[in-house]
Amino acid sequence: MSFFKRMFSSEYRKALAAEAEGDFITAARNYALCGEEDKVADMHLARARAEDSPEERVKALNNALSLLHRDDSRRKTVLRLLGRALRRQAKAQGTRTEEGRRLLAEAASVYEDGELWEKAGNCYMKLNDRTSAAEAYSKAGMVDKVEELLTKQEEVRGRRRREEDLFKDYEMLLLSGQRDEALAALRECVATAAEVTKGDYRRLLSSLEQRILTGGLITLEIERRRVVLVGRFPLWLGRDADCELQMRGPAVSRRHASIRVGSDGRFIVEDAGSHNGTLLN
Repeated sequence: MSFFKRMFSSEYRKALAAEAEGDFITAARNYALCGEEDKVADMHLARARAEDSPEERVKALNNALSLLHRDDSRRKTVLRLLGRALRRQAKAQGTRTEEGRRLLAEAASVYEDGELWEKAGNCYMKLNDRTSAAEAYSKAGMVDKVEELLTKQEEVRGRRRREEDLFKDYEMLLLSGQRDEALAALRECVATAAEVTKGDYRRLLSSLEQRILTGGLITLEIERRRVVLVGRFPLWLGRDADCELQMRGPAVSRRHASIRVGSDGRFIVEDAGSHNGTLLN
């Protein structure tokens, strides 16, 4: 629009007045009626800088970006601001939530569009996407950072292989009845595992430990004879046929005593109200 047409255009005068008052939405609307796309983009950019709401800031920046040609010198500035706004939104949402991760991925894409490779790499690192991060840092010319990432990736792969091997050992040992060895393999698996899988292994370990405590093995020495019992606790001793260890003799009651596991994992012998009592050792 020529200078004289602007001066006689009511929309243009309204746009100028709205801009002076800080009403950037009205200013943008009136500049658009005048065909002043550059000024419309400026108004959206000004609105973005004035906005307190992250969501509204992102909306205003996207509006500004849609009006700029790829060779516009302002485009890179808008992309930098948009990426920053998206990262702040992601942080507010929580970077481990689905929405937070979506916003981080969008920020990374925005930074790549503006060839802001280091910032894109930082977003990918927060997403734990080390491959994309390494590519972005490489384009930024950050050779040391790329080498560090590749080394960490190899360490992660090695730890993952070790984790898988230990879990296979656990399954094999458990199937062959070597429960103590299986327990040791699973404990090492928990210590080796990445955070994303550690919780599942911990739950499995807890379940296995409980099973071993409630259904275990105990060795008793009775009249210089060793008796090995395998079963569940509590374990009953007495003359009754339903006792796990049946004992004969006039001094033995029908249900004489029991052996159970205490809260600290140690065995406890309890007399069951027998006629002659129970002596330990």
